[in-house]
Amino acid sequence: MNMKTVIWIVAALLLCACHREVSEYAKVILENSGTDWPLYVKGDSSQILIPLETTEESLIGGYDRILMNDSIICIADKAKSKTIFIFDGEGHFKSKIMKVGRGPGEYIFPDEVALKNDTVLVYDRAVRKMLYYGLDGTFYKEVHFGVYRPETFVLKDSGHFVFYVGMPEVTEDNAEVAVTDLNGKFTEQYFKRPDLTDKQGRFAVPDYFTQNANGIFFIPVFEDKMYRLTEDSVQMVFDFQFKDFMYSFDEIGEKPIIEHERKYSYFDDFFMTDEGTFVCFICRGNLNIVSLCGNIYTGELLTWEGDWPVEGVYKNYFITTTEYKEGEQSDMGNNRALLLIPGSRLMNR
Repeated sequence: MNMKTVIWIVAALLLCACHREVSEYAKVILENSGTDWPLYVKGDSSQILIPLETTEESLIGGYDRILMNDSIICIADKAKSKTIFIFDGEGHFKSKIMKVGRGPGEYIFPDEVALKNDTVLVYDRAVRKMLYYGLDGTFYKEVHFGVYRPETFVLKDSGHFVFYVGMPEVTEDNAEVAVTDLNGKFTEQYFKRPDLTDKQGRFAVPDYFTQNANGIFFIPVFEDKMYRLTEDSVQMVFDFQFKDFMYSFDEIGEKPIIEHERKYSYFDDFFMTDEGTFVCFICRGNLNIVSLCGNIYTGELLTWEGDWPVEGVYKNYFITTTEYKEGEQSDMGNNRALLLIPGSRLMNR
């Protein structure tokens, strides 16, 4: 019996168990091995294909995060070139941001990237600063965040960031989710989760935020619930009911590292459309076995063997990439094309 077969059996057993526990709407899908993207249907008019222009200057090495609004596409190649490529809405190359360094206007690593109208924001966690750039790559300003080290962020509105804080013990209120102004100063809004500290005093923090037209959402590590940030609190909007299959924070603190792959500990790669359809996957140690697609309004939840190759979201579409080989081929190779897939089609599969 080879490793792939073993993984398939383990995933199938877990999926069946989750089907009994998750919800009466849950639907288990097992036909995908996780090696390809089965939801792409050639000729499907509900999909949108946007080829990205290939030039020597615009050749993309990796598609780590895709940001999109009505007129701009940003591709964050974090790992390979540490570059943000900027295209117009039809895929024509405009400019790029490649400012690696330690000086003013430079970042060591583009940990997080956001697109706000005609401004690209790059957050460098190592030196705790936010950098602002124009769509032509011009550096505008940078903001330093003092002694604490905020992690993943989203823009709450025109005047505030929402962060999760990796070392909440350095903040006065021991906040896990914190709202700051654009200069990095804490406002009076904090979202505290003291019940999630383990015996070693560590905090469970949201691994990723996602944001759509209706709000900001997150799934804390070691929890099986999804929350929405309101003006002054957090509201639970989806219960995965995976608790029996997940480590608690106390258990993780007591287990040797080698045993961390026996249960699930956190969700990852979390995106949600404006209609409330979301995708993410659940991890076991450094492995991801089961991916999820659900809707916070209907309560439906699909489970999937393998991972979702989703790198972004735009309105009611999930964004992935696909090879694009039509027309003249570049000697350097061609950029991939963006493939926008309606979230509703995933739920209706």
